[in-house]
Amino acid sequence: MRLRMRIPAAFCLLAALLVTDQFAATGASAAAPPANLISNGPYPSDDSASKSATPALSVHAPARPGRPVPKVDFEIWDGDRTAALATGTGTRTTTGRVVWTVPAGKLVDTAEYAWRTRVTDGGAVGAWSEFHPIGVDTVDGADIPAEPPTPGAVEGLTVAPAVGGAYLTWQAADPGPAASVGNYVLEALPANGSGPAIAQVVVPGTQNYAAFTSLADGDYVYTVTALNDWHAGPLVQSAPARPASAPQQPELYTQVAGEYLTAQGRLLTGAATTPQDAAEAGAYGEAIRDVVLANGPTAVDQREDQSRAKLRYAGYDSGLSDVAVVPSADGRAVTVYATVTEHLTQQATYKDGQTEQVTEEDGNRFTFTFATPAAARTASAAPPVLTAATTEDAAPDSGLPPAGITTKDDDDGPPPEPLAMDENGFVEGPPLLQTKVSSDAIAWYAWKYAYNRNKSYKVKSGTDCTNFVSQAMRHGGLKMRRGWYRSDSYWWYNGVWPNYGSFTWYAAHNNWNHMWKKRRAVFRRYFNQAVKGDILYFDLNGNGSIDHAAIINGVKDNHIWYAQHTKNAYNVHLNAKWRQYPKMRVYIAHVTG
Repeated sequence: MRLRMRIPAAFCLLAALLVTDQFAATGASAAAPPANLISNGPYPSDDSASKSATPALSVHAPARPGRPVPKVDFEIWDGDRTAALATGTGTRTTTGRVVWTVPAGKLVDTAEYAWRTRVTDGGAVGAWSEFHPIGVDTVDGADIPAEPPTPGAVEGLTVAPAVGGAYLTWQAADPGPAASVGNYVLEALPANGSGPAIAQVVVPGTQNYAAFTSLADGDYVYTVTALNDWHAGPLVQSAPARPASAPQQPELYTQVAGEYLTAQGRLLTGAATTPQDAAEAGAYGEAIRDVVLANGPTAVDQREDQSRAKLRYAGYDSGLSDVAVVPSADGRAVTVYATVTEHLTQQATYKDGQTEQVTEEDGNRFTFTFATPAAARTASAAPPVLTAATTEDAAPDSGLPPAGITTKDDDDGPPPEPLAMDENGFVEGPPLLQTKVSSDAIAWYAWKYAYNRNKSYKVKSGTDCTNFVSQAMRHGGLKMRRGWYRSDSYWWYNGVWPNYGSFTWYAAHNNWNHMWKKRRAVFRRYFNQAVKGDILYFDLNGNGSIDHAAIINGVKDNHIWYAQHTKNAYNVHLNAKWRQYPKMRVYIAHVTG
């Protein structure tokens, strides 16, 4: 692969639209202020941390022809937003941005602040913008430049020939200090350079894959470019590649994959009682039988566990999107990459006998692997045989620090007790009469970002469960504590490569340690004491290591539902993992500050 700096005109227009849309999305008022009183493109990004106690803050406030050049006022406030610490008027640069540097002596190390701006145009004075959180961390903070950075190039671009084009994967681009990648723009161009882009795909900055599926036969090169909120990075171009041909009709693979998902649904709902019955009930029983027999018992166990919790699955449906069909060179195997969205209609029964339907939605990236029967390589009589169906929901997020790192604090105190359980599941206890804080904001964040990712926060190591939980707690008002990134005493995010945040922000076990060691949560002893917005910690193997974290999004009577990332899901019932992990211990933390 190689880097190119040429950006097509259509791409420049797209970049401008993306940036403009984001700026427009920040406005909370239904009535937009006059155009001459608007600033946009604030830098640094929210929740960044500055290595300097005198950071440069900037916005874009364009001057309009025939009007006075607008001025921009800046304010920096304390983290609680109760008092302004400094004010000033920014200086306009040659790029059209307005920059203001926080005066010395106003900010201190390891503290949180917030800043905002207001535009003045002639005699007209605009409204103050929303607040933008910023911290100071002289050890792990970013060297924030006066002008927003340009993102770097993606690395590790791979192109797998697929039916109708190609399946591309890459490693994330460096967004620049105190910035984030908002989108990746991909283009397919004729390999001979004879014309403009044939096709374009835009994906979120948290995604590292894309598919081209409607190209004609021919040789193509593919380019990938990262966009942050201000600039487009360099294009990375692939070597020429030609779309592949599948040994059988491409839609046949997605039909068989869909039939496998339907068979799993039959087991969850009880429409089929055994994996054998579930496989044989569809049109492709022979093609999916082995994988259903291997994976089906887990669905049966889940159905039985839910029944004990007075819950049954009343309906199931699924759909595939972002599908790429990638044959092997010899045609003997085909891999299908797809995003699978599953809807499970749960019927919950409460203590008074009343019932209610709750829909669980799961979104996950699946890989389906097929073997092509020998006869089908010459004739399409037999369907492809499904040999594996795997998801990214495979590796638990233990998040343990490296060996030799000591995180014990003098004031640790005793660790919390897990939820009480017996052979039938979670045990009910006395209700709590009151809680210390409202967790509604945490629960709201879980609802808003359960099926997607907030691009302002960097995903690390493929798993995102604890990062998601940390973001929600931050949105709920939990203050960052800055210090050594490997210590359980501190909890923070700064977006600075290569760590981006503390161990406690990203790793489930360290996050759990922080919450109980620093007494930032009250831990429940019984499941019926939970409220929406409480945090779930799962020790899946019962060995003292927290493997997963999630957010409770619903509580009613004897039922608890939660939201999570990796896989992305909402309204997952608490009993869903019990049979799969018989030694599991669960902790519920009510965040107090």
